[in-house]
Amino acid sequence: MSIITKTLRDKRGLSLVELVTALAIFGTVLAIGYNALFSTYKAFDRAEQHSLVRRDMRLAVEYITKEVRVAYNLGISSAPPPADYFSDPNNELSYIYFDNSSKAILHLFKDSDGNAHERSVLDGSLDGFDYSLNFYSGLDSNGNNIPSAVLHFLITENNLGVNMGTNVIANNVPALTGDASGFVLSYEATHESHSAGSYVPPGGTPAPPSFLRRLIRFLLRPLINI
Repeated sequence: MSIITKTLRDKRGLSLVELVTALAIFGTVLAIGYNALFSTYKAFDRAEQHSLVRRDMRLAVEYITKEVRVAYNLGISSAPPPADYFSDPNNELSYIYFDNSSKAILHLFKDSDGNAHERSVLDGSLDGFDYSLNFYSGLDSNGNNIPSAVLHFLITENNLGVNMGTNVIANNVPALTGDASGFVLSYEATHESHSAGSYVPPGGTPAPPSFLRRLIRFLLRPLINI
């Protein structure tokens, strides 16, 4: 009779030492498996966050670029738009700026009837993203402001360290006015800009998670709230 057969027919069961040893081995394997699953989930989650941020940044860059190319009287400032913008009929400027209170990139503009509107160009508050925006005019090698019709701007997501920006030539101005850098851009809009049409802001619901991600979430839910 083989050893395996003898073992299977042995009705004495496991000793306490054998049981404790088996549980210890099982617990170690289980801990290693969950750690691997958690690491895989975090990697997938970070990759998805990077993808979402870059998508929204790209849409915001395209939006600002289109505004700048056809705008007049472009100026950079670090002073927020006037508080009475919505009630002042004489202020016909448009503003694209970073709002520190909401941590969003906003667009203030007035339509052809003189009605003021506020539009969110990029807002990461719902997804927990921390964006910032900076505009720069032409600079020489020493960092001094020089007359230029080229606008540089950079959008940054500070938690992930993702940056995206571009240089835009303002077709309707000889040079930018105002400060050398700042987080507020003021300008006179034209009918060709986004101010005159409809706009769907970046963001929205990401694609449904894959089967692997759903499985990892299901397995990890008893241990950690993710």
